Amino acid sequence: MKKTLLIFVTAFALVVSCKQKEVVGPAGANGTNGTNGTNGSDGNANVKTFLYTTKASDWTPNFTENPNSWTCIIKNVSNVNKSVLDSGSVEVYWSGGNISTPTKWTALPATNGKSSVFVYSYQLNQVELTWSSFDGSAIINPEVKNIKIVTAASTK
Repeated sequence: MKKTLLIFVTAFALVVSCKQKEVVGPAGANGTNGTNGTNGSDGNANVKTFLYTTKASDWTPNFTENPNSWTCIIKNVSNVNKSVLDSGSVEVYWSGGNISTPTKWTALPATNGKSSVFVYSYQLNQVELTWSSFDGSAIINPEVKNIKIVTAASTK
C-alpha cells in the first residue's frame, strides 16, 4: 500500500511539475476596420449661464416681509425666458471675492447657520434675491455679491 501511494505521489509530482514551452509565432496581418455605428441623439445644449455682480445700491431694505431683510432684483436676465418658465429650471449661486476668480460658488438657498438665509425667486427675465434674518437679528446691506444664474430649457 505504501509502495502504491509512493508511486502515485511521485507520478503526480512529475506530471504537475512538467511545463510546456510556450512558442510565440510571427504576428498576423492587420484586420479590416469595423463599420461605424449609428449616431446617437444630441445632448442638451440649452444650459446657459448669466453672471452678475451686485452693488450696494442694488439692494433695498424689504421691511414688508421681514424687518431685517434686503432685496435685489436682477433684471434683463434673458436666460429666464418662457421656455425655462414653462418646463425648464433655474439655479442660482453666489460667491464673494472677484467675479473673475471667485473663491467658491454656493448654491441658493443658503444659510450662515446662525441667523440669516439667502434665497431667490424668478419670473420672466428677472431673478429676485433676498437676504434676511430668521432670528430677528439685524443684518446689514449685503453689498457686493457675485451671482451666477444657470438656466436649463427643456428639449421637448
